[in-house]
Amino acid sequence: MKLSEKQADFLVDFAHLIIFINQQHDMYCTAGELLRTEYQQAQYVKDGLSKTMDSKHLHKLAGDLNIFYKGLPIWTYEKTLIATVLAPVRDKWNGLHEDNDCGLNWGWDSGHFERK
Repeated sequence: MKLSEKQADFLVDFAHLIIFINQQHDMYCTAGELLRTEYQQAQYVKDGLSKTMDSKHLHKLAGDLNIFYKGLPIWTYEKTLIATVLAPVRDKWNGLHEDNDCGLNWGWDSGHFERK
C-alpha cells in the first residue's frame, strides 16, 4: 500500500473518531496537531515534549486532539478519571483498524492517535 493510501485511510478513521467524540455526553474535541516537520520533532524531543524522532506525525499518520470533558481539557483531570472517561474513545479508535494505536494505551498522551 502506498503511503498516500495509508494516510487517506488513517484520515477517514480520524474523522470517524472526531465525530464519535463529539457525540459523547459531556465531551467534545478540537483540532490539535497532524503534520510535524523534522525540525519541529527534534525541538519537541529536545524540550522533552516527545520521546522519539520516529513520530508518526512526520508521515501524517498521527493526529492529536484537544479533548474536553465537562468543559475542561481532559489533561486537567486525575489520571484514573482520564482513563475511565476516554476508555470508549480508545476502544472506538482501536476498533476502527488493527494498526490503530493511541497514547491512552501507553498511559500518557491521551489525545494522540496514530496508525502503525
